[in-house]
Amino acid sequence: MRSQLSLRPAFFLLSFAIIFLYILHRPLDDYDIFTQLTLGLSFLREGGFSFPAISFYGSQSLESLSTNPGWLWQYCFATLYQYFHWKGIRVIHYGLLCTSLLLALYVPLLKGTRANQWQVSAAQALPLGLLCIANNTSVRPQLIALLCFCIVFAMLRQRKLKLWHYSVLLFILLLWQNIHLSVVLALPIVGSRALRRFLCDKDPLPAVTLETTLLLCAVVAAHIGTPIGLGVFSLASENYLITHDIFHNLEWYAFWEYGLTTLPFFSLALAISLFLGWSVRRETPCWLWFLVFVYTSLALFAARFILFWAVVMLPIWTYWLEHHRKKNGGWVVTKLLLGTPSALRFTLAVVSILLLGVSAYKTPTLSPSMPLSCIQHLTSQTDIKRVYSYRVWSGLVSFYSKGRIQVQADGRLYRYPASYWRRYFQEVNGEVPLQQVAKEFAPQAFVLSQNKTEGLVQLLEESEEWARRYEEGECVVFVKST
Repeated sequence: MRSQLSLRPAFFLLSFAIIFLYILHRPLDDYDIFTQLTLGLSFLREGGFSFPAISFYGSQSLESLSTNPGWLWQYCFATLYQYFHWKGIRVIHYGLLCTSLLLALYVPLLKGTRANQWQVSAAQALPLGLLCIANNTSVRPQLIALLCFCIVFAMLRQRKLKLWHYSVLLFILLLWQNIHLSVVLALPIVGSRALRRFLCDKDPLPAVTLETTLLLCAVVAAHIGTPIGLGVFSLASENYLITHDIFHNLEWYAFWEYGLTTLPFFSLALAISLFLGWSVRRETPCWLWFLVFVYTSLALFAARFILFWAVVMLPIWTYWLEHHRKKNGGWVVTKLLLGTPSALRFTLAVVSILLLGVSAYKTPTLSPSMPLSCIQHLTSQTDIKRVYSYRVWSGLVSFYSKGRIQVQADGRLYRYPASYWRRYFQEVNGEVPLQQVAKEFAPQAFVLSQNKTEGLVQLLEESEEWARRYEEGECVVFVKST
């Protein structure tokens, strides 16, 4: 049954503009994209599927598709950069993120609701979702994966799937997995569809079972449908071990590990969700509760899943807010928005767009905290071929040297064994003698952080063989003193 909801294009256009300009206030600040872009440009430049490795640690002397699970994003990223450079990449990625959020709202959960009232509920859900994902809006492959996720979410809300739906779904799932290894997040959507069809729509069990089996097979096929094949399971396990146990990355921390104050907006959204869900619990079908339970559990288990959780919750919050309005008259905000003339609401939206636009225009493309001048000074030295770098800035060295300078290791944590990263922290903390580090890696320069690698910086300061050459903010470069 098609939704009786008449969606007004003006609402989506104004919402897109406001969300886009809000997100555009964030400059590019994720250092890992420089490694990914270097790899993508090297793939394009070599015209094949392998080229010399950009790091010299370990036994892998070549980069290939099997060492780069996100190879498709690297190709696309590099192609976009060649045509549009950093500003274009920023605009395109943030535009895709806005599209994902609005596509999630388009999922037809509401039936028989007046468009004006639905838009008021959606207008309250959108800011809540934006606040939750504020820490996840940097340019990363997750943003493209999120768009694929929303497409799958919308397609699986269709009443019946035809053969071409399965073909498109498999294609989207394969794209998703080869851009970012997170296609398993589609499984709860498949499960919720099976529950809706069997318990709510009263479809025959054999038909539901057959469809669910085909969808599960498509997700599993996509999960292993990358150049690393079945190796994706061991890679995921190793990556979790390194990021959680060694690097203590907040993205992989559970809610009870990072606490309420670390992500306050997520904590607030959880509290609001609990209140709204309980107030309209009888009006909420079981398949929606299934989605809420699974994705909330994932978000509580690891902060990196909050991005997908917020997108799933957008239409659910809208659904709950609308039913709460019908049942209890809505919140003060709801009554205020419904009582405001449409012309005034439109005027306020346009004024917000203008103010956000002026502010976003002044935002720099690349974060001012990046030590670009220092890195560019280093990479201009043609005699330097090997560099020991602070892990976060390895991508900058690779990118600005066009892959000419090799680093001991880059930001791809999964590419190096856990034993190396434990040794790396001992080295940068000054627990390993400088002579031993220099002998093992034979670097011609060190690119270090005076705050994060102060132990190794102190050893270099005390050594007569190395001299401080460049400095910018917390970044410092040491080269041979002779």
